[in-house]
Amino acid sequence: MEKPSQGPINLYSGIGFAPHVEDRFALSKRLYDELPCWPAARAAICFCDVDMKRLLKTTIIAIVDDDESVREAVTDLVESLGYDAIAFERAADLLKSDQRSSVACLIADVQMPGMTGPDLYNRLVASGQPIPTILITAYPDHAVQTRALQNGIKCYLTKPFREEDLLACIQSALGSRSAQERHADEE
Repeated sequence: MEKPSQGPINLYSGIGFAPHVEDRFALSKRLYDELPCWPAARAAICFCDVDMKRLLKTTIIAIVDDDESVREAVTDLVESLGYDAIAFERAADLLKSDQRSSVACLIADVQMPGMTGPDLYNRLVASGQPIPTILITAYPDHAVQTRALQNGIKCYLTKPFREEDLLACIQSALGSRSAQERHADEE
């Protein structure tokens, strides 16, 4: 007799964000192969895989940089990593954007006309809607870096940076956002 379906189950709860989504798909495949032949259980695993792909694709990362070539290159890199990206020339454009509340991670240049990357982050924190932020700069300054990291910036990268370094920063930022959301849900 087939066990009745209780709806989709979350097979990933408690294991945190896998470094690569492929790890979760491999886990799903292993669980799928090892589960008793309950169609409902197997369907739930397939549902989770589809849901994970959709979740990854709907993770929006905002890029704010006044240098068009850097903005486009970082946007292309973020999209090649599997995320959705939206780009802004100025910090004020992000602050006015209807998409701001959907942004899961922010990559901002340190030195921009009008409002700097650290100023943008401070504005977001003061508004009560902080976004985990990665600062990028062509002009590294140890004092700015130290102050930014002490204020809650997740990463500080010097241009040019390696793809692996940006990916690690994005994963760290997204992990911190997940922890913030879990904490908010508990309250």
